Amino acid sequence: MTDPLRVDDRLTVESLNPHVVAAEYAVRGELVAHAYELKRRLATPGHGLPFDRVLFCNIGNPQALGQRPFTFVRCALACGLVHTAHASA
Repeated sequence: MTDPLRVDDRLTVESLNPHVVAAEYAVRGELVAHAYELKRRLATPGHGLPFDRVLFCNIGNPQALGQRPFTFVRCALACGLVHTAHASA
């Protein structure tokens, strides 16, 4: 039986768009730095800010906002990946 996934069809770093390879996910940016500065100022008495807390919504971590993790989805995907790996071995 032949392998239905030929070597030429497999995804590699060389076959990816170079923009995808060069993409970066930087949690530390100007917005986050400013948010930490505001949080530091909030800790001082008489800070003069019109709010009392900072929510770090830009980081992409829904658990930081009290949402439950997607445990079922993670488990289901993991099972699918393990099954696929064993099926192609």
